[in-house]
Amino acid sequence: MEKRWWKESVVYQIYPRSFCDSNGDGIGDLNGITGKLDYLKELGIDVIWLSPVYKSPNDDNGYDISDYQAIMDEFGTMEDFDRMLATAHEKGIKIMMDLVVNHTSDEHKWFIESRKSTDNPYRDYYIWRPAKEDGSLPNNWGSCFSGPAWEYDKTTDMYFLHLFSKKQPDLNWDNPAVRQDVFDMMNWWLKKGVDGFRMDVISLISKEPGLPDKEPGINGYATFNVSANGKELNMVFQFEHMDVDSDEKAGKWTTRKMDLRDLKKILTRWQKGLQDIAWNSLYWENHDQPRSVSRFGNDSDEYREISAKMLATCIHMMQGTPYVYQGEEL
Repeated sequence: MEKRWWKESVVYQIYPRSFCDSNGDGIGDLNGITGKLDYLKELGIDVIWLSPVYKSPNDDNGYDISDYQAIMDEFGTMEDFDRMLATAHEKGIKIMMDLVVNHTSDEHKWFIESRKSTDNPYRDYYIWRPAKEDGSLPNNWGSCFSGPAWEYDKTTDMYFLHLFSKKQPDLNWDNPAVRQDVFDMMNWWLKKGVDGFRMDVISLISKEPGLPDKEPGINGYATFNVSANGKELNMVFQFEHMDVDSDEKAGKWTTRKMDLRDLKKILTRWQKGLQDIAWNSLYWENHDQPRSVSRFGNDSDEYREISAKMLATCIHMMQGTPYVYQGEEL
């Protein structure tokens, strides 16, 4: 497979709220990131994956976007963003934006218009359905955040689909106007100079035609084929190794230790399965996962450092692009 910068890079994920606070208000911000770029350069990273910094009411920690082309007040201004981007590029560091286009915030201007009436120009930007004849929900799909995936809106006596929080209505990707507005927004960021996007829950944007009932209902992430033949996406995040230690009650927050043989089988399957076909993202941690040394290693004084080096060696020596979550290097 030919070389690409994203295959030759180490990516560092920044969750801005908890990374570095430059003004003492207790919340990390863009200027805090800019002030740490020399440190990150010395660390040897090539790309920053920036968790969402767009304007948001923060129902889902910024993954509910109310304006794709504005910065969250707590994080600073667009001028702060431009300065961070320029400084990163001066130091040879690329910026990859976290982008959520399966849904918006219910406070986005598109949805504010969409819910006003059935003939509003923005109505079909989202997925609206009436109740079934017996008064029940449009279908039996469940939200990934628990509960049903439908929320009633009395203004038009209909339900809208939300595969996540009820404040995150799903966009209707069958509508060409939605696609064009999203593409225009992405091109706006690219012209500004950002180097790429990490597409959050991108596997969910295509809904099964007719939205049929499912048994036992959709409740989680879609499965899909991975192929390098397509031109839409360059690499994949898979989560199978994140379930290697989970239990029914605590899930990923379990204290149960994994069986190393199970982990090796999963990692081997993805290494061999994607070879010469597609490109994998390699990670132990991100904003959705517990810290890896405590989870997969041993965080006692005696073994913490050697555990961390073991986990890092494993990630950086496999085929794929390694991702380091902020603080993981410590």
